[in-house]
Amino acid sequence: MKVALVDWQTLRLAIFQIADKQTCHWIFIMTPSPRFICCLASLMILLSYATLANAQESAWAKLVKEDAPVLWWNFDGDQPTQPVTFGNDVIPTLNPVGEIKVDQPGPRRSVSSLFAAENRSVEMTSQVGVIKVVDPGEKSLIDFDKGDAITIEAWVKPDAFGGARYMYIAGKGRTYDKGFPRENHNYSLRLQGKGPDAVLSFLFRTRADKKTPGDWHRWTSKAGFTVDKGWHHVAVTYEFGKADSLVGYVDGQPVPGVWDMGGATDRAPVVDNDQLWIGSSMGMGRTSSFDGQLDEVAIYRKALTPERFMIRVPYFPTPSPPPMPQSAPPRDEILVEVIEGIPDTPSWPATMPEPTESWKEPAFAFFAAPQRYSSKALRIDRGNPLILRASSVMKLPAGKYNFLVRTLRFGRLFIDGQLAVETPQRGHRGGGHGKMYELESKMAPGSRQLYPGAIERMVEVELDGNAHEFRFEVHAGGQTRRVEFGETSVSFAPVSASSDQNVKASNNGATPFRVLSTKRDIPMTNRGWESYERQRRNDYVQLDQQKRQEVGGAEQHYWNQRHEVAQQIVGLKPSVEPANLETDTAVGNDIDRFILARLKKEQVKPAPLCDAWTFMRRVSLHLIGTPPSPELVKEFMADKSPDRRMRFIDRMLEHPGWADHWVGYWQDVLAENPNIINPTLNNTGPFRWWIFESFLDNKPFDRFATELISMEGSTTFGGPAGFEMASGNDAPFAAKAHIISQGFLALEMKCARCHDAPYHDFDQEDLFSIAAMLKRSPQKVPKSSTIPGGQSNSELVKVSLKPEQPISAKWPFAEKVGSSIPDGILQSSDDSRRELAARVTSPHNERFAEVLVNRLWHRYLGRGLVISMDDWETEKPSHPGLLRHLAREFVLSGYDIKHIARLILNSHTYQRQIAAVEDQTPAELFAAPVRQRLTAEQLVDTLFVTSGKNFRAGDMNIDVDGSREIKNSINLGIPRRAWMFSSMSNERDRPSLTLPHVAPFVSTLETFGWRSSRQSPQTIREEEATVLQPAIIANGTLGRRFTRLSDDSEFTEIALRDQPASELVNAVFVRALTRKPGSEERAMFVELLSDGYDERINLEEVNKPLPPLPALRTGVGWSNHLHPEANTLQVETHEIVNLGDPPTKRLAAAWRQRFEDMLWVVMNSPEFVFAP
Repeated sequence: MKVALVDWQTLRLAIFQIADKQTCHWIFIMTPSPRFICCLASLMILLSYATLANAQESAWAKLVKEDAPVLWWNFDGDQPTQPVTFGNDVIPTLNPVGEIKVDQPGPRRSVSSLFAAENRSVEMTSQVGVIKVVDPGEKSLIDFDKGDAITIEAWVKPDAFGGARYMYIAGKGRTYDKGFPRENHNYSLRLQGKGPDAVLSFLFRTRADKKTPGDWHRWTSKAGFTVDKGWHHVAVTYEFGKADSLVGYVDGQPVPGVWDMGGATDRAPVVDNDQLWIGSSMGMGRTSSFDGQLDEVAIYRKALTPERFMIRVPYFPTPSPPPMPQSAPPRDEILVEVIEGIPDTPSWPATMPEPTESWKEPAFAFFAAPQRYSSKALRIDRGNPLILRASSVMKLPAGKYNFLVRTLRFGRLFIDGQLAVETPQRGHRGGGHGKMYELESKMAPGSRQLYPGAIERMVEVELDGNAHEFRFEVHAGGQTRRVEFGETSVSFAPVSASSDQNVKASNNGATPFRVLSTKRDIPMTNRGWESYERQRRNDYVQLDQQKRQEVGGAEQHYWNQRHEVAQQIVGLKPSVEPANLETDTAVGNDIDRFILARLKKEQVKPAPLCDAWTFMRRVSLHLIGTPPSPELVKEFMADKSPDRRMRFIDRMLEHPGWADHWVGYWQDVLAENPNIINPTLNNTGPFRWWIFESFLDNKPFDRFATELISMEGSTTFGGPAGFEMASGNDAPFAAKAHIISQGFLALEMKCARCHDAPYHDFDQEDLFSIAAMLKRSPQKVPKSSTIPGGQSNSELVKVSLKPEQPISAKWPFAEKVGSSIPDGILQSSDDSRRELAARVTSPHNERFAEVLVNRLWHRYLGRGLVISMDDWETEKPSHPGLLRHLAREFVLSGYDIKHIARLILNSHTYQRQIAAVEDQTPAELFAAPVRQRLTAEQLVDTLFVTSGKNFRAGDMNIDVDGSREIKNSINLGIPRRAWMFSSMSNERDRPSLTLPHVAPFVSTLETFGWRSSRQSPQTIREEEATVLQPAIIANGTLGRRFTRLSDDSEFTEIALRDQPASELVNAVFVRALTRKPGSEERAMFVELLSDGYDERINLEEVNKPLPPLPALRTGVGWSNHLHPEANTLQVETHEIVNLGDPPTKRLAAAWRQRFEDMLWVVMNSPEFVFAP
């Protein structure tokens, strides 16, 4: 016997451990309280059951029997599918229909200490097995009428399933058996899929009377559990006739819900003699059948109390028990683990499942996490909610410390296994009338402002100088909100320093708090946090790439085999070789031979090759979207080898900017159109991240197209499944068919949405046939797919389909582009979406490869071999042999985009001087490349890469505190390149729903042809010059930030160097224009900068710590956008942003302004906005 003096927290821990102990505990109460008494009662009950743990009958069985169900399946014994019955009725069970796997492992003691060590369950498969129970007759124990109370409970371990399915656990009626109406549901408990989660669904039908017909009534829980590999307890209680009596339970806890069909009712349910089915309904249809394992299914003729469910799945809200045992935390490293499969309730779970993922972090600072990927290396969603657990063994000098914990939802910090501090749970706000957030820290003045909605708590701890274990747990997501961390952190400061105002004053008011880290010094300031976050996000890009390589091995093997097949097929076709030329013109590769042959025929001389400076800038802008860095320029100029241009191209092709530069192009072509507020017409998911990762991995383009068409992975958080979305569109798959046909086959099918295409060789049925292939079922023609009046008076425009006419899934272009599917290519013979992808990317479909290489040619030469990128109906290639040659190279290389880019850029055709404005040589001869203005994204990126500044645009997110459901608001993160911006439009047009730091970027991008809303695909943007373009560069906020010599400007650092003014001018030209200044330019700018040059540096300020960076967040978001202060605060922030960055104090003001004038002149020169 053990005797202990305990408080109620220790008692709570005992409740979890008691069932596994053989000793008896006597408890002496220190401070009785209602909370303590509740725990004590639960403990006494568990003590009584714990003695049964090793007996023949489990504690769970005793508990269920006490509640006297009318039917109970424990799936044990010699006849596991037969129920244990109570009461007077004899309730026969038919033999299970189909195959049900028995003797499967059921929930064990790791789930609930009440179970036997060898508890068994059954495994059911949809459309394969069901348990049927015959109703004995009128008013039987399984009939429930008005005034009767019912409880249905079960332990479930479902397989993953989508939102279109309702997995039946138990239901009476609606069997579709002969002799019974189809709409005869007495009651049912089901699981409904919602993304990665499952929620409860209770459905019944009221019986008709003389005045009112019968109606369906469905209750759906707002919370559920993540469908994973774990067991979960589910239950509902309800008294028929009492409208608001229904209570749902998940893992022992009540969950909120709503009557979302028919509303709550006091009417009587349908009662007849139809059967009770376990595991299916509706004739065993797939959408109503259970996939997974079931155990302990029980039905009661009473409503069990919350206390009875609490005993079944012991749970105590706060404070929580210490974390479950795990592998020993690393020393001087931080192990981070993801724990999924927890109840969707705003509280800590009673038991922690095993971690599903882990990685290492250098600091207790969490703003994001590495992505999760499927076996196809596509982004997939994690469970929602989840717990992030970080642990480490660290040594700090002896002394007293203040530990500051910040969380967006709620969290807790343990030191050596003891709870040190926890943050309380913050509820989700509704509507837009919430209070303004106080972002300045009251506990750590001078530290980085709080993330909107975050909570901070601080505790003083004395450490002895030895190593200690730190364990930090954070709850994220849940209740259909995004899994996000905001800026969750643990930071610390010596007590003396954190309370000493003199320390802060000597550090420009900065806080002495540092993020708790094993290896890095991270001040808890704007500058310290943002610097670490940028670096860590770049680390995540590399970690994610490594993860895709690790998990995607099997998929890569499939594509390697597929490319071998493609190479064999193309290898059998005759190659297209350039003509033998006798010419004095130097040739870089076969591309030049094709081009020179045509030039010779037309008696046109090619332009000379460009110089080294022009070559560097052009290649860099074309391949990574920004000018080369001074370091790359220096390296190139020091290389005197004859193949230095080839090596420079290879270097740029491996630059991560290659992926960044391609995203904006394919966002246009594929009409990627996310909206951060409420969905509007044709909004998609943000599949931009999949585009970026595809080009970062140099994914073969046939695989790229296949993944897009297959639309798998995450819908909301960056996978290609986001392409499937088309909000507000009554025929979304028709819209996707148009995009795919135009982007990959140059078939412009926009007109076919409403009528047969008058100038093209296809009709409405062709478009809707492809739509049906994408839909995987017949596609009905929507009522909107017609022209006014239903018919046209024109002989050209014909409407061949009627509204509501179903169109079957079939490939309509067998004659136009061929594309038969080689053997072994199709992964699923009954999936029309996969078939479409295989036909589009088939090596027999020469058009696919030709369209893609034509897109690359246009991107680098300024004009396509076929002038139109999107519509080849009447267009013919200027060099058909070259087009076929490049297409063949494309397939033989394994559809490698970089291979074609390398061929084009290494050709002399590409490296020639730009044609002069007055040159009248036809562009289609390619005697010289076409002059190209920088795209909107290139211009914005160039402004910031050249100045060395970060965007500091804040979050692309209106729902800053995460209060809105995922379906209503998404978070596009913190932009680091221009492709990451998106529309800020909101239907209410309120200043409070704008993003002040983002606005200057969006307005500049839009001025140069970028579309904030991409409701339809586009390749060629509006390129005509407007008066707004030079105006926004010369006078806009981004131009002001480029020229402003702030403390984060690279030009400021150049100005602080010990060098003559002429070297300063040289450095600016090389950095901004990738060339050295001419003698007149150098003389002009040296004269401008000479006055005060020797006194330009303010020596008093140089040695001081840099001043704090201005805060970015205002705390205004959806949840408080109707607050009276919200509009005012956002308008004031807009005004501050438009002033530009604060100037540095390290340079004398008068001289600094002259240097800024020089930068303004350079920025406004034409060569800054054109590729050379």
